[in-house]
Amino acid sequence: MPIPLLALVLLGCPPPAAEDTDIDSGTSSAAPTDPFAPMADASGGLTNVSTDLKAVLEDGTLDGACDDWESDPSELNTLRCGKWMFFNESFGTAGAPAALIDFLVNNLPQQVGPGFEKQGMFLDPYSSKNLPVGLAAGAPMGNVPTYAFTCASCHLGQLPDGRYAVGAPNHAYDYGQQNLLIAVLPGLASPGADPSAFHPDAIAEVQPAKAAIEADVGLQIAFFLNLLPLIGATVPEFSKENQGHYAHWKPGTMDFFIEPLPIDDGTHTVHRIPPLWGMPAADEQADYGMDHALLGWTGNTTSLANFLDGFVVLGGSADESWTPERVAPLETYLRSLTPPTPPVQDPDA
Repeated sequence: MPIPLLALVLLGCPPPAAEDTDIDSGTSSAAPTDPFAPMADASGGLTNVSTDLKAVLEDGTLDGACDDWESDPSELNTLRCGKWMFFNESFGTAGAPAALIDFLVNNLPQQVGPGFEKQGMFLDPYSSKNLPVGLAAGAPMGNVPTYAFTCASCHLGQLPDGRYAVGAPNHAYDYGQQNLLIAVLPGLASPGADPSAFHPDAIAEVQPAKAAIEADVGLQIAFFLNLLPLIGATVPEFSKENQGHYAHWKPGTMDFFIEPLPIDDGTHTVHRIPPLWGMPAADEQADYGMDHALLGWTGNTTSLANFLDGFVVLGGSADESWTPERVAPLETYLRSLTPPTPPVQDPDA
């Protein structure tokens, strides 16, 4: 039985072909590559797979990498800048209120935990505020500082043998519950809140956190003090129906075109977080007659560059400075990612 095309691409292999047919002339030539050959190491010496999260974060040395790239766009500087962007670039997105995030990760160890570990994220060993890898400074919401998601929030995963791998899908990440804690808990825990204004399944998801706050007067005071900067801020719409959708998403799944995010396409479509290694390059797409790069929710994004361009729009940013040249290091870095080696090499048959 032939292996499905999508499965091969997700495994980091181009689609199999004994010969390649020229669509225009109808002639055939030998396939340009062995689809099952090991992928070349394009890491440039960076650590993208390790049991040590600090090593994956290049031991905290990535700050300033994009300044280095601008002054010297060498291959290594390009990769280092791209890796910094993977972990830290929010593309001008106005994210969640920073004060609320800080409260959650520092005061609810059983329900949230440092770094949103209870929702499947990873504590950033270099964060002084107990933030997770994958949340970084976002554009302000009016005068309110925010944290926004980066590529690493979904695409840094931990393998069954304990290794962290850049590009691996984080299928332990409970994105739905995390967003309910951010968007529903503040309103539900406020004095005089009307529970009927919230979806019952969303209430159930945040109830343990709400109970913990209500059981501690000091926590109640701290919680409301952290919410004070939000008074008068424009809060995105979040209907009861969509609250219910968030409550039902399994870890590792989401709909990224739904309120309260900037773009809501009006259709509830859940997708699983995909891996980001072995994506087809432009020459591979041409060699195999692929019209699309098999990226995005329907797989019909024409190229990785096109896919990255969309994040500026999805984030609600009108910043025209996000040119292809400025995003190029991230694209180069993503193309350098290869599937992790198996934990056991040459296992017994």
